[in-house]
Amino acid sequence: MGALDVLYAAVADIPGNSFVGPKNFMHMRGAPELIQHSKDARNEELGKRLWNASEQSTGVEFPAKALHSFEAQRDQRRTTAAAQ
Repeated sequence: MGALDVLYAAVADIPGNSFVGPKNFMHMRGAPELIQHSKDARNEELGKRLWNASEQSTGVEFPAKALHSFEAQRDQRRTTAAAQ
């Protein structure tokens, strides 16, 4: 479907931290839908390693204030999920 997934993610009223991908055949074809993040995408340690490697390879550091905001959002999502 080309750019349809990207357009859907950009304009649809979907929750933050959502992942949009094709609906059919292993999420490789079809109309866009919300799909579960992969196991690797949910792996915080892997994410930290990737982020550090990205900062080192580009020479650009992400502001600590924004990182703390991300961590606060993550903690809020965990609290909400645990309450359900």
